[in-house]
Amino acid sequence: MEVRGVSGPEDSFARGGSHTNDKVGENGLMADLPRFSDQESATDRDRIDFLRTDLDLCFTFVDLAETERASGDTDAAQSVLDKAEHGYSTITYFLPRVENDDQKQEIQRRLLELRVRLDAEKSHLARR
Repeated sequence: MEVRGVSGPEDSFARGGSHTNDKVGENGLMADLPRFSDQESATDRDRIDFLRTDLDLCFTFVDLAETERASGDTDAAQSVLDKAEHGYSTITYFLPRVENDDQKQEIQRRLLELRVRLDAEKSHLARR
């Protein structure tokens, strides 16, 4: 079956050519490596943005839990605290995949701050 305008390595072989002289050989896997590296960098940036955003959300949940507890609604406080705990678990799962060491350390520092706040709020809720 012939497809017009499309040729591949098999066409080169059929004409007696070599795969090293056709487009696949010139623009094959090795030519794609820089683009793959760019994709990895973009993926790492996206991962870092996700983790930072999730951290911000977790801190907001802890703030909300404190507000709910202060107003006497311990069930609502526990509910948002559970969401913050889930976010914390998600962040700890994805953090080892961050390749940029500076960014990883910054997220780890904030994650430690979050852990302190989570534990403090749990302690307050346990006393009620």
